[in-house]
Amino acid sequence: MKTIYLILCSCFLLPLAARAGYESRTWTDSTGKFKVEATLAQVEGDKVSIKKADGKFLTIAKSKLSKKDRDYLEKVATEDPFAGDTGSSDIGQPTRSASTRRGAAPKGSFAFGTPGGDVFDSKPIPVNLRFAATGGITDTSWTYDADPASEVNLNLKPRNITFRIGELPWGARASEGGMVVYGKDELTKVLSVINIVVQDKSRRVSVVFFGDLATGKTSSVYFDREVELLGVSPSGTKAMFRENVWEDGRHSAFKNFIHIAEIKGERLERLAAYEPFADDSVFSPMRNSARNRQPGPRADDDKLSPTRRQERDVRVGTWIDDKHILVSAWQCILVMNIESGEAVWQKSGVGIRSIVLSPGRKYCLVPDPHAIHAERPMTLVECLTGTPVGILERTRVTDMLSYGFSPDGTRIAAFGEEGLLGWDATTGKFEESFVIGKDVGGLRWLTDRYLLAGGRLVDMETRVPIWQYDVLAQDMFYGGYFWFLKGSGRDDRQLFGVKLPHATALRVSNVPDKDRYCVCPGMEVSLHIESSVHDGRAEIEARMRKMLEENGLTVKSGAPLSLVLSITREKELAVRYTFAARAPETVTYCPSRFRVEFRQAGKILWGDWMTVFAGPLDDLQNRSLQSAVDESLKAAVADHKGWFLEVKLPKKVIDPDKIGRSIIGRNGIRDE
Repeated sequence: MKTIYLILCSCFLLPLAARAGYESRTWTDSTGKFKVEATLAQVEGDKVSIKKADGKFLTIAKSKLSKKDRDYLEKVATEDPFAGDTGSSDIGQPTRSASTRRGAAPKGSFAFGTPGGDVFDSKPIPVNLRFAATGGITDTSWTYDADPASEVNLNLKPRNITFRIGELPWGARASEGGMVVYGKDELTKVLSVINIVVQDKSRRVSVVFFGDLATGKTSSVYFDREVELLGVSPSGTKAMFRENVWEDGRHSAFKNFIHIAEIKGERLERLAAYEPFADDSVFSPMRNSARNRQPGPRADDDKLSPTRRQERDVRVGTWIDDKHILVSAWQCILVMNIESGEAVWQKSGVGIRSIVLSPGRKYCLVPDPHAIHAERPMTLVECLTGTPVGILERTRVTDMLSYGFSPDGTRIAAFGEEGLLGWDATTGKFEESFVIGKDVGGLRWLTDRYLLAGGRLVDMETRVPIWQYDVLAQDMFYGGYFWFLKGSGRDDRQLFGVKLPHATALRVSNVPDKDRYCVCPGMEVSLHIESSVHDGRAEIEARMRKMLEENGLTVKSGAPLSLVLSITREKELAVRYTFAARAPETVTYCPSRFRVEFRQAGKILWGDWMTVFAGPLDDLQNRSLQSAVDESLKAAVADHKGWFLEVKLPKKVIDPDKIGRSIIGRNGIRDE
């Protein structure tokens, strides 16, 4: 039996300026010689900031103010700045946004609403956890029942929403801390967090906004600490937050704690706070490291090094159902019951940067460090038991960047080194891979046919990208809409929703192949291997011919469409080398690039490539540095000659000029 502890936190009142606006008055220094007409803006410890009529801020120590001014500060500190605003001053009761409530705060003050109460304060109650580790599996068996998404959608045209921050005090900035669109029967509610850094990073606060997509109305509460929203439970009744703990001298926060709150209308009520990775037992010992961990409860945080504490950061988290959450640290994932505080299961030795659940949240894809000779393939496990039920064919964690299930739960797609890959989720069998371009980014299914890979809309029936959307974030897609916040820095945030894929892109997907593709089955193609590819030419040519024929293309000399293989010299690169007992020296050389391209009339229709650089140098062996670098590059090129035998050719290539493009902005979609 292991132990995990609820975290004790203290919540202080926000600075005065964050609570209300104040009338203009005459301020006098302690000598009585200097006076200024200004409005109280902020109080930070012994420092008082006031705003003059010309909009400029002036900061002065309390001790240098007159007694009358110091008495005034004590008076306003004890007053309720929201009295009469909404008819209630209960802690945790939200107010209307500054644009709609009576007596809105004047410019120069925050417009957040009321304090959020004790949501992020908890007593130090120890919680017993049963750490039930899940093991690896050694075969490729697969047991999966299709797990489609529940029918919760957005059936109305959403109203634009403005999260009003108001005019922040001098030196303060705002940033996003997560957003979710949710609802039990219909997606109409929005929960969003805006984090405010106040005056030289000395204070950080979070504002939680509630929004209604049907009416466009908002309300807010604030908390005197910085948190991030990790998600809302499937029923829309609970929210999970991660707390950011900043300490002096550090450029990043510790993120060890999560808080669970109940959503009651436009209020949050505290349920629990946990530190999921407080026990060293959940981590695997690191070989050849001075940081090997011993089983048992951890020492106090003050006795842990910053690195050890950061290893316990909650990297990602999500809801499985209303009682269970899945969270991941650097080298551990864990599912726990938020009501009992017990871990249901945990897997050590592996962490995940993004959580991939089946649409109905029954299964999860995780790397398995023990399966198949430690190649760490993707393993499917049952979320609530941790039971492994299968391994995806042809997957290794290092090869894949992003995974996703189709909404009906029958297909899995991933983007990695081989391009876009597809599997039959019901069997775990690999279907095929196809190239859609490099550096695509995250992956998100929109419908059972279309998915977004980065900003590219891919038709999974035809296996080609058909549209490009600019300004997309993959974690902001709910109910068939892509959501984005307009505004940055000190500005208010405006929420917009755009239906994807839009009508123009759908029309393109129904264009006949002959009018859309520049490469597709039935076409003729010539094969050219340039002289720069001098090693293994016969084997490479045989491999390319076979692949082209498998893709339905006829290899014919002189065909306008050609497949060209080459090794080219890239732009000159300057590299500085340092050796023992020798002055540093800089040398220049041109890296080599391996290229495979479909071309027609001098135009590149599709291409894949790999750049090869000179390797590290341990000893010059009586050579000049330039000679050593040139020989190193030559050896590296020889080591990578097998790349031409591994590259994948697409079956179809859409004409780049026929890939549509749209820019998403505050007024919706604009087609280019």
